Amino acid sequence: MVVASTNSTALAMNEGVAAMASVVRSTSLPPIRGMSLVAPAAPRTAEQPTAYRHRPDANGLAYCRGRSIAPAVLAWLSADGKKLLITRVLRTFAYGYLAVVLGVYLDRLGMSPIQIGLILASAIAGSALMTILWSLVADRYGRRRTIATMAVLMAVGGLLFAFASDFWVLVAGAFTGTISATSSEVGIFQTVEQAILPQTAPNERRTWLFSIYNTAANFAGALGSLAAASVGFFASQGLHGADAFRPLFVLYAVVGLINLAIFVTLSARVELAHVEGERRFLGIHRSGGTVAKLSALFALDAFASGLVGQSVVAYWFFLRWGFDPGALAVIFFWVEVLSFLSLLAAGCLAGRSGLLRCSPRSCSWCGRSRGAARRSRPR
Repeated sequence: MVVASTNSTALAMNEGVAAMASVVRSTSLPPIRGMSLVAPAAPRTAEQPTAYRHRPDANGLAYCRGRSIAPAVLAWLSADGKKLLITRVLRTFAYGYLAVVLGVYLDRLGMSPIQIGLILASAIAGSALMTILWSLVADRYGRRRTIATMAVLMAVGGLLFAFASDFWVLVAGAFTGTISATSSEVGIFQTVEQAILPQTAPNERRTWLFSIYNTAANFAGALGSLAAASVGFFASQGLHGADAFRPLFVLYAVVGLINLAIFVTLSARVELAHVEGERRFLGIHRSGGTVAKLSALFALDAFASGLVGQSVVAYWFFLRWGFDPGALAVIFFWVEVLSFLSLLAAGCLAGRSGLLRCSPRSCSWCGRSRGAARRSRPR
């Protein structure tokens, strides 16, 4: 009896509360502070996760339903674009120290200045030849397979220079097109990557992307130049003569293998998009005249840079003033820093003065060439 009475009382109270709620909703009475006539929501369980919508804004910040979280690094850049930035940084780091020690290393192997010059010339000529040949077949062979193949050649070239001492073997290793004598990009890497990069970012971000691409490379090259001082550390560990340089070439081969591991993970979106229309041998249509003019400009710039390539200047400093790898590392670190600073403002300058008026790469290389020429004059 007591239980039945209790149940009927509770039922009557619930009906009364429901009636009061309907009366309040049907009138314009304000709600009572501290009270809610609406049943509370059920507690969130593990099966009901909160769905956050990430919406990157113009500054690359991610928002979570109006509340900002940590800035998303390059949120506007695809995963393929970020991978290419990593491979570029790794390669230019290796190029940085290789250009500083290459001439001195060959001298330690007993090569004459003429033989050293031929090996450096073979490295530059191999890079040019590989760039031309692979550019013609890269889209048919596959962009991912092209740069992956060049990464394998980079590893092979590094190992040949690390363990071989015969002149002709070194010439063959340099001719793979992956040995940098100028601290700048060699082979088909940059050509293919620059063809892919525009597909990885929005149109309004492409100039800024290439600015980051080159700035990060210069910064990595500067650190690589400074890493050439590690020859002194290896010498202190008991390695003498050319043996103190060999670990750097082994590291060069390791960088090539890391590049290979990253290249094979690129998505299929990096391949050439299908374009309707006639396909020409060089793939140039109405822009042929512009491409020819820019090619002539870059050829003139490359010719001047070749006269005072970083390996040549470093070797000259070694012969003329007896600078050891530690001193050369500091000198060329600051050379790379100056070039890095000139590229840092490329994105802003291009937006104000236009792309053709803003060419910091050419200006920086000319400045480096003139500075190296002045420093190399006997006093």
